[in-house]
Amino acid sequence: MNILSVDDIVVVRKMVARAAKSLDADFFEAANGEEALQVLRETGGKIDLIFLDWNMPKMSGLEFLNYIKKQPEYKDIPVVMTTAINERENIIKAVQAGASQYLVKPFTQEDITKKILERIDVSASLRYMFLINTKNLIAEITGSDVEENDTAGPDADDGCDFFGQMLVSGQHRILLIYSMTREALGSLVGWKSGKKADHFTDKILLSEFNKFMRQVSKKCLSHTQGYGYTVPFLFSSFVTEKQPALAKSGLSIIAKRYTVEDVKMSLTSCLV
Repeated sequence: MNILSVDDIVVVRKMVARAAKSLDADFFEAANGEEALQVLRETGGKIDLIFLDWNMPKMSGLEFLNYIKKQPEYKDIPVVMTTAINERENIIKAVQAGASQYLVKPFTQEDITKKILERIDVSASLRYMFLINTKNLIAEITGSDVEENDTAGPDADDGCDFFGQMLVSGQHRILLIYSMTREALGSLVGWKSGKKADHFTDKILLSEFNKFMRQVSKKCLSHTQGYGYTVPFLFSSFVTEKQPALAKSGLSIIAKRYTVEDVKMSLTSCLV
């Protein structure tokens, strides 16, 4: 999926970029309507969604919108118009000119992500839900803030003692791969039980690892967007050797590392 952010404010473009990247989408940017037209020409019009600001120099958002809606090669690209809270009357003009939706500033990265999810297939939405619910469950267990970063996936150099796989099956198939060191999993179980990490055997940790993955899947599949999807396959095991790299597999991959008080946990989702 290709997403274009057209805004003269760099911070806004960066926010859209982060949202696009979190969903494994390609990102393009422009500071005004003229630059945006150049992007459309360079990509052959292969843009799937445009976030368009109203007030910009050289060519305003409305001028850009009016122009592309008259061009056969661009007229079907959905546009989300962004405007300040005191410019709501501009929304009517934008909708009349062909905008699909709108966002009122100030908005958050989560607001942008929701708009993107409304335009992409359920598999991408479901992958995002697994990422969000994994982070939320870790925060719920630990009672602490969870830092989320992009990572290379389960073959990163962090080390890995426990390795889990979960297959989500429905219209598409999604393979979710969890990896944790013994220290990370022990800390997570320790937070949950109130006991020290060194009190847990590998058998207990493996059982808790399975419970953790099942909790995430339950949270996701109980959501309306999880309708029709099931988890027919879930297992976890000890890691005896380094896992094969996924980067060159050709699969669509999103990999995240979650950190709580220097304890790292990783999740990789692969669209198969």
